[in-house]
Order: sequence, then C-alpha cells, then structure tokens
Amino acid sequence: MRMTVNFLRVLAGKYSSLGSLKVSRLNEYALMFPECAGRFVFIGDDGQADFEAASEMLLLFPPQLPGLHTEGLQRADERPLVAFVAVKAVQLGEGYAVPLWKRSVCTMKMRSLYPPVPAEASGIAMSEENPNAERHRFFYFTDYGDLAKQLTEAGWLKASQCRSIVRAIERDSNHDPLQRASACDLQGLRAALASMNPEIDECDEVEKESFGLALKRQADIRQVHICIYPPPRGVRAVVIQILAMAVGGIRWPAEGMALPSVALQDASEEQGSRSKAKSSKRAKQFPCDPKGYLRLPWPCEALSQDCARAVIIISTREGGCCRCFVILDQSHGALRDKGIGDVSFVPANDPCNASAKHGEMTYRISHEL
Repeated sequence: MRMTVNFLRVLAGKYSSLGSLKVSRLNEYALMFPECAGRFVFIGDDGQADFEAASEMLLLFPPQLPGLHTEGLQRADERPLVAFVAVKAVQLGEGYAVPLWKRSVCTMKMRSLYPPVPAEASGIAMSEENPNAERHRFFYFTDYGDLAKQLTEAGWLKASQCRSIVRAIERDSNHDPLQRASACDLQGLRAALASMNPEIDECDEVEKESFGLALKRQADIRQVHICIYPPPRGVRAVVIQILAMAVGGIRWPAEGMALPSVALQDASEEQGSRSKAKSSKRAKQFPCDPKGYLRLPWPCEALSQDCARAVIIISTREGGCCRCFVILDQSHGALRDKGIGDVSFVPANDPCNASAKHGEMTYRISHEL
C-alpha cells in the first residue's frame, strides 16, 4: 500500500523531504562533476521515497535546480542530467510488495512522462549492437540480472557487458571460496574455485584475493579428506580398513596398543541436533571394530544424501579427539576398490583448521558384493 501511495504522490507532484534530499544530493554531484552530465544514473527501490526522487531527477538539466520544470525533454540539443533511473521491486514474503501488473502500469506511465533520450542528447554512446533501440529512461526491475537485460535491450549496455554482470551475479550466489576453505569443505571449495577460474579477470580485487587465499589452502584441505570414488552397482558395503594410525602418543598397530575409538557419522545431523534444544535425536554412527574395519552399508546416507557431511571421529582414552572428512568424489585421485591412501586429522575443537594436523592414518578402501 505504501508503495502505491508513493507512486500517486509522484504523479501528483508531492515530494517528501527524503525524496527532495536525494535530488539535492544529485545536484551537488552535478556541480562537482559537470562533465558527467548525461551519465548520472539513479538506482533505488519502491520501498522508499525513490519514486519521488526518480520523477524529479528525470526532469533535471544542468545547471537546473529542483523545481524548475521545463519542456527541455523535447529539445534534442540539450543533455538531461540523468541518463536513466531504475527502481527495484521490493520482495514481501514470497511475492513482491507491488504486484507485476502495477509495476507494468507504472513503467508505461513513467516512460510516457519521460520519453527515451535521443542518441545525440545522450552522454553514453549508443551500443552498436542495437543502434535502433529506444533509450528508455525508467526501469522497474526484480534483480540486477533483470536490470542488466533491460538496459541491454534499451541500448545502454553491450551484450558482453550484460554477460559480465550476469556472471558476477552467479559468482555472488555461489559460496565465497574462502568461506568454503574456512569450513574445510573440499567439494564446496572446488565448486567455488571452478566457477571463478574462467572469469578471474572480471573479478574485483576482493574476489581475486579470496580466490588466491582459498587456492593456497586447497592442498591442506584435500589432505584431511578421504575421497572415495562412487561404488558401482551391486556393492552392498564399502569398507574403510585402517592400516596404520598415529595420533597423539598412540601408534597403531603396535604391541600392547589398542586402536582408539573410531566412528563415522553425519556431521550435519550432529550440528542440527545441537541447534534444536528439544530434539533428542542423535546422529547415527558407524563404529570401527577393534581390528580397524569400518563397514558402511551401501548406499550410506551419511555419504550419498544431499547436504550430508560424513566425518570420522577418533577418540583416545586420554581424552584426545580429532577427525577427518569423507566424501564421494569422481575427481582424479579418488580411491576405488583396493585403493590405499593417507589422510591427516584435524583437532575436534578446531575442525575447520586444515593446517593444524593432529595425527594421520593410512587406510584401504574395499567393496563388499
């Protein structure tokens, strides 16, 4: 309702103090940067006084002041101060505060009041890919990918610029590779690095720094993961056999030395049960027998379900505790039947610090049919 009232105030010429303040700020910028006339843009949303500001801004010509409305829009030899304004539709729950049909009506009215700017009166060169496009000056958009596409259709952007914006949005929607590295999430880290690598030249300095730091940590993170190639059909169980282990002062196998307690469980269930005080459900565990065989019935939900995160927890009699992670992996180096590998442990109280090695283990993967 508030958004509709804002729009009606625009049509009635009644502007709030907030809208006037934004217009005043624009004029201050115009006085400081007169060479940018025709290249200013304003992006707001329909939850503030931005409709009011947009209507006022579209009327301005340098060095014109707010309130001095003219017929200048009809003069092709003058350059409007603002190239275009864009208003973002505010989401309200699963929908939008202003429904689509109202946004469409608003767009038509605003474009009628403020028609496309002629190419010779524009401060931005017309895209050669779309020379006959109408350079609309008002846009109503749902997200920045939508805005980029609308601006491309109107000739404000090149198709290549639009694609760069869409790719940047996709990068933002993926997890930051440094965040994935900090979570010791090998699969998430690989996905984030792969999505950024082909477009690294388009990334900003923050993204490049995050990419570089995460890339340096990838080897350490790989070392604390047991990577198992997805078993073929017919496999009834996957067995992780411990061949040797060193953790704290324990070396196994050794005469008179018992294997520490070893069990695999889904860490996502463990975290979920902790976050729900009323829930008494515990994460299902798969314990290792005293001879070092950890048998996982296949398929194993802790490995194969989406959002699951399998972790092997090692507990010693002295109270020490550490862990490593287990994933299904189709990349080079993932172990198949009879494959032997090494994995490092991280402290249980700092499980995301892959560089803090707390022990190691040699193991063999085998399939039971």
